[in-house]
Amino acid sequence: MSKLTLTASSMACALRCPRRYYYDNILGLKVATPSEALRIGSAVHNAGEERAKGGDFSKQYRAAITGTQLDEWMAARVFGIVAAYDKTYGEIEDRDYAAMNPEVEFSDNIDGSRTFEQRGKVDGLAVLKDGRKVNWERKTTSDDLSETSDYWQRLKLNHQLLAYAGWIYRSTGELPVCVYDVIRKPALQPRANVQELDGNGMPIVLDANGQRCIKRDGTPKKTADTAKGERLAGHPETPDEYGQRIYESMTAEADRYFARREVAITLDMLAEFQRERLGVCRMLLHFAAEARKAELPEYAYPRSCNPDNCRNCQFAGFCLNRIHVSAENPPEGFIIALHQELSQPQSADAQ
Repeated sequence: MSKLTLTASSMACALRCPRRYYYDNILGLKVATPSEALRIGSAVHNAGEERAKGGDFSKQYRAAITGTQLDEWMAARVFGIVAAYDKTYGEIEDRDYAAMNPEVEFSDNIDGSRTFEQRGKVDGLAVLKDGRKVNWERKTTSDDLSETSDYWQRLKLNHQLLAYAGWIYRSTGELPVCVYDVIRKPALQPRANVQELDGNGMPIVLDANGQRCIKRDGTPKKTADTAKGERLAGHPETPDEYGQRIYESMTAEADRYFARREVAITLDMLAEFQRERLGVCRMLLHFAAEARKAELPEYAYPRSCNPDNCRNCQFAGFCLNRIHVSAENPPEGFIIALHQELSQPQSADAQ
């Protein structure tokens, strides 16, 4: 019998909230329209994959917007991010690695489990210019990327990184160098009003009739008197202007928005992760056994209700209201999209 899949994301989901794991990985509930953050993150990731294959900016942007359900504002945001990344690191020739094999899928045994196997997709297996082979991971985040941020400490214990590093170590016998290529997402939002300037770079003041205000000396006014119904000429920001503003902001503060760092992995870290992973396997098998006896299967998967979990959970609407859902009757706005290998375990033997 083929083994069940454990991914880094499903492992993290199970540890965060077992009930969320049930909805996501057992029932296979997925939102029909992913969140804006997820769509933009996927688009930027697709651009990075195309870049790793040698594609220039036009190919990267085309890869980013294809099939990702972006509206014109999201597409503009992606444009600014990808263009700023290329400006920072060079459009084609990358200054940090000499070769890249992108999007490498793998499967790996989990020592101690006859039920689960680890599966995943490495963003890139690269060769640095100094000849070292690395696991190259692309990330987008809202976190601070400065030297003092705890973001980099947390990355060392990231399940995804440790799962990939473990697979590489088992395959090659060598601990890999891990490089995180991180983009901090800009918080800039479209402007309701963009001030318009004339050919000399001066603001345009309009009267109540929409005509430009001229002073008695024949020169244009620079400030508006609202008591007289005057206003500064402006217009709502367009998607093109928004994308350009993001590009200019990110390139002006490249150190704030872009970072590449090596993360050291040790054998002790891998051993600790392997123990944690096996513990998750056992936990999931226990829940599965309890689900077969429960009145409703989700009762076997306890909720972990706290503000951070529930605020960002797509299932909170029906979960917090204790509404039973099933694969045969998914809630409005959800679809069923479950891989066969992620179905509920039928036996418990992670020993």
